[in-house]
Amino acid sequence: MRPPTLLLLLASGVLAGPVLGRLDPDRMFGGLLHPFVSLADAVAVYEGGLTLELRALESFACAIIRHCTVGALVTWLLATALGILVAGLTVPVALVPGAIPTVTGPTATGPLLRQVRPRSQVEPVARWEGIVADLIGADLAALTLQTVVGVKSRLQGAALPGAEPLAHSAFVVIMVTVAFYGLAAGPLARKLGLSDPDAYGVLFGSAGRFIIQFASVLKRQGVPVVLVDTNRASVAEARLEGLTAYRRSILADELFEHVPLTGIGKLLALTPNDEVNALACMRFAPTFGRAQVYQGAATDPRSRTHLPQDLRGRVAFRGGKSIGTLDSEVRRGATVKATPLTATFDLKAFLAQHGAQTVLLGRLVQCKRLELYTEDREPEAQPNDMLLSLVLPPPPPAPRA
Repeated sequence: MRPPTLLLLLASGVLAGPVLGRLDPDRMFGGLLHPFVSLADAVAVYEGGLTLELRALESFACAIIRHCTVGALVTWLLATALGILVAGLTVPVALVPGAIPTVTGPTATGPLLRQVRPRSQVEPVARWEGIVADLIGADLAALTLQTVVGVKSRLQGAALPGAEPLAHSAFVVIMVTVAFYGLAAGPLARKLGLSDPDAYGVLFGSAGRFIIQFASVLKRQGVPVVLVDTNRASVAEARLEGLTAYRRSILADELFEHVPLTGIGKLLALTPNDEVNALACMRFAPTFGRAQVYQGAATDPRSRTHLPQDLRGRVAFRGGKSIGTLDSEVRRGATVKATPLTATFDLKAFLAQHGAQTVLLGRLVQCKRLELYTEDREPEAQPNDMLLSLVLPPPPPAPRA
């Protein structure tokens, strides 16, 4: 289980501030602390709002409205009751920290969605709820605080029983909810069937000719595929083939917000730039796991010596051919094929038939789960697997003397 970045940041802040006393925000920023925090929150919500897609409202409007109204009200009442029964707060004071859990916000939902990777029906609802409920919850908490304590009175100076520990209890509520959601969201989503624990789809970090052909074969076999490329013509060609393709950089910050990754569990970075491929693998390793991020063979073999192995992804496919070479082979007539293996026609028989005129790409275990072959491991295959390969055209006949 990989904890979300937000949880690690929270633990670091608590350690550097209250525990070790190395950071004192009031002393560092003085009177600018609260304006800075307000500005940062506003920018985060504004940026999160830019990632919302209006077309999601066409299918999920009712669910989004219920989450942001009925859901927020139920959360407020339950959290208030918990503060009264567990923390011993008075009813007026418990209303304020009770309103805090209704606030989610993009800084919380973004990392959680990236970690959980929910199914397509859940992701847009959670993303909209994270933005809209943040505004509703913040206004609700502020209005409650002003109503209970008074607009002009300070928290500690308010003549209200139980107001003294209000700031501490509010902070504890934030810490507990962030920790709980961060640690429990993934297992709970899998338990409820809201996320796919066996996501075996592929995110392609390019959309060249070989990738379009490979992705098309995978899609016909039921494997989810998503292509991203900065080249408009390549994206258009991929879409004409019926593939899901986006005109974006594989390193773009907004990739997670604008590109749905439902069912995607692997990265295959095959841009012509070896450094970009390595950076993409580093970026997606926390999301997919280091064992599920792949890059193509280096275009220039000397570039491999510049990057240590722990900064690179696994080198995909057998044969050590770069993406430029694979694209050239496709232009020359090579085709990606899916070949079912049996007890009588196994991997050895396939290699005996095609010999050196093939590049082994991977296999579909039991014709379902994708497993890519890598340069550093001998390929394996069993009967009932689907073998994926690039079959090269026969070499041109030698000219007669």
